[in-house]
Amino acid sequence: MSQYKFPRQKDKKGGWTIDIKFLKRVESVMEQNGFAPTWEGIELVLLALEKLEGGGNV
Repeated sequence: MSQYKFPRQKDKKGGWTIDIKFLKRVESVMEQNGFAPTWEGIELVLLALEKLEGGGNV
């Protein structure tokens, strides 16, 4: 079972699963480090992380 669980968007407003405010925070950090993410891309990665067995530990 994964140890990751990210905040959810209430009622999936706007079609989002992950909370929009959280996506904006992740986007900001990524941009500060030279990346140009999309919210869609960020959400896909976060949802995948939640499904990793063992929380991503190798």
